[in-house]
Amino acid sequence: MGFFYVFTHEETFPFATVIEKRQKEAEKRWLKVLPHAGKLASVIMLGVVGGPLLAAFSAQFLIPHYERRYEVLALVGALSGILIAAVARGLFGGIASLLELFSA
Repeated sequence: MGFFYVFTHEETFPFATVIEKRQKEAEKRWLKVLPHAGKLASVIMLGVVGGPLLAAFSAQFLIPHYERRYEVLALVGALSGILIAAVARGLFGGIASLLELFSA
């Protein structure tokens, strides 16, 4: 234990400083990227669940300067339509099967 108090890791392992420098650079890069990815994911989730109008409002507030904003909104609109169609088919299909069950 006393060895670690006397020697630092820079003296013992000189390559550790190079590894730490690379890690700090990578960490700074990811800290810049992740907030943008989180905003984009928020727009996609809000748009799929809330529909195209909520997607447009959230895109306007969260990613106003993103150059592919309209492509994201088109993707969100398609995903939202698929989700609505799947829910409607499941809901109305379930009701139809229940009606058939009780009418027999």
